Amino acid sequence: MSKSVMKINVARQFSKNPAGRYVSDGKNSGEVFLKNLLIPAITTHDEVEIDFDGVRGYGSSFLEEAFGGLIRLTGMSVNEFKAKVKIL
Repeated sequence: MSKSVMKINVARQFSKNPAGRYVSDGKNSGEVFLKNLLIPAITTHDEVEIDFDGVRGYGSSFLEEAFGGLIRLTGMSVNEFKAKVKIL
């Protein structure tokens, strides 16, 4: 049986200007990305490929909330994260 893979192109599917940590920081925050795209993808697919091309830049608060938040919410280990999430 083959793995189900979801591909997320951040620039096309989320924003060319991802910024901020929390929902209160705006609609392009790491928390919004985490809750609206990343968690649903992780829970419904074996692997998630994330393409960061086409985005103007990423703040550390966005990245920490999106990926640190994923670890905090799911409790997945670093090895589980590496097996499940591919950064392109």
